[in-house]
Amino acid sequence: MIHSTIASLIEKSCAAKADACFVADEQQSLTGTDLWARINATAATLHAMNIAKGDVVAFYCGSSVPQAVTFFACLVSGIIPCCLHVRETPDRNRKNIVYIKAKKIFADPELLEEAAALIEGDHVVSLNENFIRGPRVEISTDLTAD
Repeated sequence: MIHSTIASLIEKSCAAKADACFVADEQQSLTGTDLWARINATAATLHAMNIAKGDVVAFYCGSSVPQAVTFFACLVSGIIPCCLHVRETPDRNRKNIVYIKAKKIFADPELLEEAAALIEGDHVVSLNENFIRGPRVEISTDLTAD
């Protein structure tokens, strides 16, 4: 199976597991079909937030369905996702955010205060269910065009 982009790989993987569990956490699980729909909706949300292809975002969270959906939405949109370690010192995470030039930090609801202390301005987004739900918008898996 040859794929030209990470987006096409994710799309085909979701199609291959269309009716099977693709991602799961303690609260929920998503089939490939549901995951692809959520990825599309979240990609539209990222676009509405003025996060574009080539931008860098940071994740300050544990593994979860919302984290996976948002991470995949970044990848299919050409956004560069970088994971911060929640056990790293705040000073080191601040330096990492400056170094990677993160436009936003996506954080678990219980880590929002810690995440807000890592970046200047209002650039922290909660990874809650409301964030990853939205209108279905088809995205292109061809990222060669700007």
